[in-house]
Amino acid sequence: MENRKQVITAMETYAKEHQVPIIDTESLRFLVDFFAKNQVTSILEIGSAIGYSAIQFADQLGAKVVTVERDEQRFELAQQNVLQAGLEDQIELHLHDALEWDFAAAYPQAQFDALFIDAAKGKNLQMFEKFAPYAKKIIITDNVLYHGLVETTDHIRNRRTRQMIQKIRTYNEWVLNNPEFDSYLERIGDGLIITLRKDENHV
Repeated sequence: MENRKQVITAMETYAKEHQVPIIDTESLRFLVDFFAKNQVTSILEIGSAIGYSAIQFADQLGAKVVTVERDEQRFELAQQNVLQAGLEDQIELHLHDALEWDFAAAYPQAQFDALFIDAAKGKNLQMFEKFAPYAKKIIITDNVLYHGLVETTDHIRNRRTRQMIQKIRTYNEWVLNNPEFDSYLERIGDGLIITLRKDENHV
């Protein structure tokens, strides 16, 4: 759809001009291929921003996407972008702080083929613990290397930045060593952790 391509291009331009973090091209290509190989048709996304990744997943995979965003301005832009892309039947947008959202009430007994965590980086662990039970098999965490800073923090003087990076590092170590899952780091884009549930009979 030509109009959809125009919407996506406009979103990329907007994100660059307004410093809105969206998934990078390399990571997007990897995830679309990975999801396709694993027959992912439903995705729960934590962190919509302006709706870029949700639109890409819906467009390229034909997937149904439920996504949540806490910033009202970005949420409203995401709504506009989804409508302009003609994907309102595939993408459900919610305005909430994900950790405060009564997700169980909104989606009782919901199960998604994949969970995509792309929200506040210092809260990856809380996001994982809250939403992983709703993923049948696959959990993806984006930006786990945080511009390469996670592996080298000695030169960072900003205390808040150091604290956030330490939280990301703690999460990475926790999930990569969690015996309930098989997890590995993909050094593409800004770093992805791919987590697979060992119990394939999980419901």
